[in-house]
Amino acid sequence: MDKATGKGVEVIIKGKPYTIYPILMDDIWEFGAYVKSQRIKLLNSVEDTKLRQKMIFEVLDKDFTGKELDKEMKKPKGIMFLLWKALRNDMTLKQVNELIDADNLDEVLNIVSGLYGVAEKK
Repeated sequence: MDKATGKGVEVIIKGKPYTIYPILMDDIWEFGAYVKSQRIKLLNSVEDTKLRQKMIFEVLDKDFTGKELDKEMKKPKGIMFLLWKALRNDMTLKQVNELIDADNLDEVLNIVSGLYGVAEKK
């Protein structure tokens, strides 16, 4: 898919048309915050309070490199989050999650990749 420009691009997902828009820098920033929040959720199961707090502060203090964010964007949760941002509608993240399954994951990755300019998954 060619990169989307400022106008929306219509795509078909699970037989239904959707208009998607380019991923903006604010969306990338929000995605980084989302990844951090998911990592912190995982750390909440650490029983040692001091260790948990130390690990949480490390997650919060870490800045992602472009390569790290790119890797996260190609994971299923990253694909879902970026599609959610690209739809720019009233769908919830949970509803967007229901649009993606094992059968169309690569297709949706290609759609989302075209919105923020990374190479398609091979």
